[in-house]
Amino acid sequence: MLYAVRLRPDDNGTLLVTSRDFPELATFGEDGKEALHHAAAALTGLIESYMDRGLPIPTPRAKPGSRNLVVVPTASGSSPRGAGRVLPSGLDGALQARDDGRCCRNRSTH
Repeated sequence: MLYAVRLRPDDNGTLLVTSRDFPELATFGEDGKEALHHAAAALTGLIESYMDRGLPIPTPRAKPGSRNLVVVPTASGSSPRGAGRVLPSGLDGALQARDDGRCCRNRSTH
């Protein structure tokens, strides 16, 4: 899944990351790349938490041309409510992608 996130300068010189798809998401980074990596890790954790609690996973509202996008892999065949507590098959892959830079795309000029 491809989620759009918002990066904006915080009052301490870092970039604050939020998402309208996951209102509880709040993380930061020293620059755009670090902020997006933190967002990928936070979104992965949030999706895992939603699935553990049987909550529906929000449908991404990213629009073509969105500036800051984070990729979160999903499991094929998992139900919207995570029946059977199926974790995303790409959870480990998402963490690996985060670590090697394949997780996110920043079109901003930060």
